[in-house]
Amino acid sequence: MIALGAIARTTYATPIYGAIQLEAQYGLSGADFTDSNRFTDFSLEKVSSDLLPTLDFAGTGGAPAQFASPFVFGSALEGGSTGPLNIALSFSFGGNTYAFTLLSATITTRSETYLQLDGNAIVRISGLSDTYATWNLQAYPTEDDLSQPINFATIKFVASGDAVPTSVPDGGSAVALLGMALIGIEGLRRTTFLAKRI
Repeated sequence: MIALGAIARTTYATPIYGAIQLEAQYGLSGADFTDSNRFTDFSLEKVSSDLLPTLDFAGTGGAPAQFASPFVFGSALEGGSTGPLNIALSFSFGGNTYAFTLLSATITTRSETYLQLDGNAIVRISGLSDTYATWNLQAYPTEDDLSQPINFATIKFVASGDAVPTSVPDGGSAVALLGMALIGIEGLRRTTFLAKRI
């Protein structure tokens, strides 16, 4: 059985490294950030093309993204909140799905015209291990290229390769060890049976 354990297949996690920033226009539940407790909608979401994305996110600039659930930032986040927050973002690009689940959030700055949130998240990319990340959201009113007023937000994720632990056993090793144990029991049974006949 020791030999079997030695030849058992071992798999290693491939964590995610890099940074990415998403952009969106938003609507508020009130007149400004101090009068609001949530974003009512996000539109024109996309991956930023400036200095980011990097490493495992490289090449995704300009890809459309989507917020999968409403985003509440009200008084529940004052002083910090842990999750899950039931807030997710995702997009697909080049045959891969990129997904982000926010785990915690803290309001670090909030005024009538500016909101900043910071927290922790889990990042997922097809074919790679789920990885812990930090995230930062900044939202503020500004103007578009045609000098029209817009509400603009960025949300940045940084993954540093800290893979989320999994508790899934290696099925091949378990089956092989069980098989060896059954063979051993059968051998013991036959030996005992033959000893009784003699």
